[in-house]
Amino acid sequence: MATVENQQSEELITSTFRHLLAEAGPRQAEVMRACAVPRWFDLAVLAMLRGRADGNQRVLELLRGYSFVRPLGAGRFTYSDEVRAAVLEEWRAARPAELRALNARLSAHFAARDASTADQQDPLESAIQLSRDGALWRREALYHQLMLNPHAGMGQLRAEFEQAEGSALLADCEALLQTALEAPLDARDRLWLRYLRARLDRLALRLPAASEQLGAILATPDLDPALAAGARQTLGEVLAETGQWAGATAQYQRSLAYFEQAGDQRKAAELMLLLGQAYAGLGDDTGGWHVPAESHNPIGRALGRLLSWLQALPFIPIIVVLRLAAIAMPQARYIGPYQNWPLIWLYRTADGWYRRSLAAFRQLGEQAGVARAELQLAEVTRLFGFPGDALARLDRLRSASATGSPYRRAWVDRGRAAALIDQGQSGDALAMLAPALALFRELGDPRGEAAVLALQGRAAAQAGDVDAALTSYRSSLARFRELSYAEAREQALYDLRAWRRQVGPGEISHQISVILAEEPEKRYVARFPSSKIVLLQILSLAALPLTLLLTAIVSPTIVLERLAGSKLVFAQTYYDPLLVLGTLLILGMLYAVAYTLVALVVIFFVPLNNLEREQPDYVITSPAEITHYDSKGALAQRLRWDAIQRWLRFDQQLWRRPLPLFSGTLLEAAGEHRLWIEAITGWYTNLQEDIGQRLSASGNRTISEPRGLRILRSASGGLLVTGVALLLLFIWGQNNWVEWLYLLPPSIYAALAVLAFSGALILIPIAYWVANRPLAWLREFQVRGRWPLVVGTVGLAAVLLFVVGGGEALPVPALNVGLLLWGAYLLAEALATLLPLRFYAARLPLIVTALLIAGALAVPQTTAVYYKQLGRAYLYDQNYLAAAQAYAQSLASLPASQTRAAADSWNNLGISLYQARRYTDAAKAYDQARELLRQEPADITRNRYIAALLFNRSQASRQAGDSGWTNDLQGACKLSFEFCQSP
Repeated sequence: MATVENQQSEELITSTFRHLLAEAGPRQAEVMRACAVPRWFDLAVLAMLRGRADGNQRVLELLRGYSFVRPLGAGRFTYSDEVRAAVLEEWRAARPAELRALNARLSAHFAARDASTADQQDPLESAIQLSRDGALWRREALYHQLMLNPHAGMGQLRAEFEQAEGSALLADCEALLQTALEAPLDARDRLWLRYLRARLDRLALRLPAASEQLGAILATPDLDPALAAGARQTLGEVLAETGQWAGATAQYQRSLAYFEQAGDQRKAAELMLLLGQAYAGLGDDTGGWHVPAESHNPIGRALGRLLSWLQALPFIPIIVVLRLAAIAMPQARYIGPYQNWPLIWLYRTADGWYRRSLAAFRQLGEQAGVARAELQLAEVTRLFGFPGDALARLDRLRSASATGSPYRRAWVDRGRAAALIDQGQSGDALAMLAPALALFRELGDPRGEAAVLALQGRAAAQAGDVDAALTSYRSSLARFRELSYAEAREQALYDLRAWRRQVGPGEISHQISVILAEEPEKRYVARFPSSKIVLLQILSLAALPLTLLLTAIVSPTIVLERLAGSKLVFAQTYYDPLLVLGTLLILGMLYAVAYTLVALVVIFFVPLNNLEREQPDYVITSPAEITHYDSKGALAQRLRWDAIQRWLRFDQQLWRRPLPLFSGTLLEAAGEHRLWIEAITGWYTNLQEDIGQRLSASGNRTISEPRGLRILRSASGGLLVTGVALLLLFIWGQNNWVEWLYLLPPSIYAALAVLAFSGALILIPIAYWVANRPLAWLREFQVRGRWPLVVGTVGLAAVLLFVVGGGEALPVPALNVGLLLWGAYLLAEALATLLPLRFYAARLPLIVTALLIAGALAVPQTTAVYYKQLGRAYLYDQNYLAAAQAYAQSLASLPASQTRAAADSWNNLGISLYQARRYTDAAKAYDQARELLRQEPADITRNRYIAALLFNRSQASRQAGDSGWTNDLQGACKLSFEFCQSP
């Protein structure tokens, strides 16, 4: 009904206008028709249309009295839409040539008014007042240019739009697009207009609408290549603002390739700048610099800070050298934590793109572009921990003519304020931010407003004004929700979390927690791409085993010493404590060097996969659900909170806090939907807190189930400590520092010695932590991953160490056995996990079989080691016949390939027989040992050992009445001077 009435009203108005034209004189009717051509008219336009300077006020008064004339304000008037449309239709149908001429005159008229206004502008006025009238004249001139020559007009409109867009003048951008609505555009120009509309939607943070428009444009067949490149660029900006960094950089790269090929250097420079912002934006999204959790215990806090300092220490001289070479790198304290390495890579990559963009803009002589690139480079400098350098750069930039625009000066002031906050000058920063915030709000720029609001909260918190800081953060988060501006929200949340961690438990922390809990949507980004986590796990796990392995290789030495109460020389393994400490010190230094090299390789040389190929995964929590986005930034999973049935926390805790590389959370929902979240995700503990709050708010009573391990605070941790203590105790016993160990019954001493030196009590907990529990979880939840391959590879290496080395790869015989059994278990456990689900029942038989095979290989050497330790205990107790019997049994069990171990046992057997006064048998035992040693390559150690055997045989031969004993003594003297002595 209303539509019919409106139509009747329009027809009545149009009929009235035609009736007035019929009654008016020819000149008056012509003026009335001409007033429909411009979108509005005032005295100046009326004078141009009439071609007369007099009588215009009278004509205007006459026109404004008609019902179809509407006032617009400021002395401007327009016809009603229906009347104007009808008159324009008549112009086009009956008088097209005159219409073109009239549009040309009107375009020239408005261009002249614009030029006149520009001459009268005051440079001290605000940006909005400075250009208001001029922008209006330019738009009207553009409108008539579009009506006169649509294609040329569209080119001019695009240039005007880019200028307004660069200053975030949203209203001007919208007004410019309105000028083209009546233009007779062809299909190509209509697509360009649609593209500009999408750019305005992006500028106004209407991102879904922008994405939809751009997708439709790119799906158009035979699309103009320049338009396609521009659409991909804008789509990249949309994707970047929604956290889809892989998609964003892929779009940027395609656009950059086109513009470089087409020779459009300005557009190419713009793309380089956007690529830098994409990498820097992902860096900000990953949670910013790692903020270590500090212990509330003063000693723990001091130790944590000492560890952080030690981590950073190797990087200090490197940073000094790199800074002198003008290579962008952060302060050493940022490089210490491995969590920051990909962040540094991202910021350095951004810095590289900014520098390329800067060089391109300078070559073009485009100072506005130079200023934008300089601003971004200053931000990287500040993020790298050098606020003084950043501030100096920004001060130079602000004084340059390129920042004459108040809008650009406001962005520079925002950067200067951030640097001042980093320097602790929060008062100066707050004073600088206030006018910038006012300008951004006046312009309607949500990005600028968000950037300033975030800094105001930081500055207030630094100044100690807690209430002001909390109020600022709360109001800014509310504003970001209103704008749907995720990037600004995440930056504010990062600042709040860092502040809460810094202040520790208390009232301030509680108030911050309330603000965090009130935020309906939060994003948590992994610090590494998922494909690199396994590599980091391997590097981390390798440190401890390699340290123990190298210690086992370096520490034991064979020493020759006189047996108590006898001239005989006894060969025994001695564990040099200084050598151990020196080795550990060297290993610590080597580890520091290796850690430093790995960091530099990751930062400089290892492509963490360009973002168009892989980005870190992230999750978003909202009141209704949790969503997971994959390495392409695409939605991979979503779970409703009310559908979640299990919340499993696989947190591997060294003491109380999860180890990020080895922990994670599994959410299970109905329908066998599972979501795994790595603990390397930024603010992982906050995410756990968030999950609990979301589940509770949704009415879901699911609570977290701890399925992880407390490594040191557990039975397995106790076993590890016991193993280390037992090993140290028997090392001291081997060195004759704790002789009370020999008070134990010899068989018990021997068994404990084998247990200690095999490392079993150390290897069992390690197997439990790295293989048994993790692989059991993978089987339980039927998850496929790379960890079984890692475990299997380690196990296979341990087995091959024994098999290829013939049981003598390490100088500690029992440790070779321990590693063989340990490796066999790891290999079998990994193989069982890799089997298809239907074969999981074969796990236990497979492990038992592997251990039985390994045990069969290990029995001879284990028996030999046991009897050797037993003989040592009997020898210490002066039960020489029992010692001889034990050494003989050790020889019977030893593999034939272990010549050095057999030589030791023959020598010890000879000593036992000598002490039992069986001199002839003792001499034969020494001779057997010498023959075995002669099979080895000659070196000083071997020659000295043979000299000791000749000396021992000389003593036995002499006691047996063999006159050849002197020859043995002379032979010993020739091989080693220390045996050149008279008997």
